[in-house]
Amino acid sequence: TIISKCGLYKSLHMAPFLSSPVIFLVPLSILINQYYDSYNNDNNNLTNGDNLSWPTTIYLSFIMSWNRIFAMVFYAGITIATNRTVHVSHRATMNGLSMMGGSIFKAMGPTFAGFLVAFSASSGVIDSDVGSVVVFGLLGLIGLSIGFFSLLYLKEEEV
Repeated sequence: TIISKCGLYKSLHMAPFLSSPVIFLVPLSILINQYYDSYNNDNNNLTNGDNLSWPTTIYLSFIMSWNRIFAMVFYAGITIATNRTVHVSHRATMNGLSMMGGSIFKAMGPTFAGFLVAFSASSGVIDSDVGSVVVFGLLGLIGLSIGFFSLLYLKEEEV
């Protein structure tokens, strides 16, 4: 595994930079799909622009799987690190508090993302053609900030 090869704290520093910031690349799928859609229209294939081409599907699958793999490395590593910070008799309490905090933020995530998508698509402040770029750009910036916070604050303590 990455944690056993790189070490716990090096993988905790590396994983946030390799997971969420790749979300920046999702809007490129629009250009890929437009290229293949125009190619299909030039060859007299009947498409109406609403179809997702195979290259776009493969591209999005790669981006999302890359994101999820390194996010799981980060979650596994942070769980190991938090379990090492408390006495063995307090691990159950620490894991319970950690799960509660994670559940709260997992509930807030879709709410924030839904507000962001609705605002960027229909507010009139942001052009709807660039709304997806703004959404995925902001989500990528949030991922980068988590990476920088991990570099600043996650340090291996000497025992």
